[in-house]
Amino acid sequence: MEEQFSVETPESVSFNYTLAGIGSRYMAALLDHLLVGLLLLLLFIAMRLTRLYDGFSILTALGIIASFVLLFGYFAFFETVWRGQTPGKRAMNLRVLMADGLPIGFSEAMLRNIVRFVDFLPASYGLGLIVMFFDRRWRRLGDMAANTVVVRENAALRLEQIAIRSDYQTTAPPSYRPAAPAPLVYRTDRPTPPPGMLPSGNLAIPNIERLSNNEYQLVRDYIMRRPTLAWPRQQHLDHTLTQMVARKVQPPFPIHQPIYFLYQTAESYEMAQLR
Repeated sequence: MEEQFSVETPESVSFNYTLAGIGSRYMAALLDHLLVGLLLLLLFIAMRLTRLYDGFSILTALGIIASFVLLFGYFAFFETVWRGQTPGKRAMNLRVLMADGLPIGFSEAMLRNIVRFVDFLPASYGLGLIVMFFDRRWRRLGDMAANTVVVRENAALRLEQIAIRSDYQTTAPPSYRPAAPAPLVYRTDRPTPPPGMLPSGNLAIPNIERLSNNEYQLVRDYIMRRPTLAWPRQQHLDHTLTQMVARKVQPPFPIHQPIYFLYQTAESYEMAQLR
């Protein structure tokens, strides 16, 4: 049975995640350890070759250091750079989040993976599996130490792949009609727009730099999960998030459709990051 993990933001917006179970997490860890083992094997072969030609050389010493860095830093590096994912987790559509729903940072990634060596005892994550079995959020000791959870994602989406669904109106009341066609968010195949305009043809939001990265991520995550929500919930969250963003950026134009404004916000933020 799938367990749900709910996060409520300070703006009273709730997101529900599906917690990753023991099986999927174990498979992700297995894939990662196979990859680590392969990299260690390649390092060992390289060190053996250097010793054949030059005894205990500088390259051999660097290879030993690289082995320790790989063992201790593999998981922390990928979970920091890939925002909570390693190659194994990405293959299994899993992601590590903070308990408040925010992405993990380097310190949390390092802490949970230092404790990984305790979870691994006595072998093959024996202690970690026992702890996960009794924890309601399927957390191992490393998760408890870093205050993180592992959730399951749907097929990964990028913001530029999102568009309003063709069956969008089927969940709306019969009397509802959009005021204008849904704008497209940023796409790399579109030509560079003139100053003040977005690739979708909409006006860029002038004060988009006032929006923090966490607020942008909140808008982005909501756009991604919006089609899974009931129509009344969509309407409520559309207006709640629009009010939050409008207070920060103070757009110099009227907002006719909240969801279109949220797309416009996401597109403006991404274009500003590319400058």
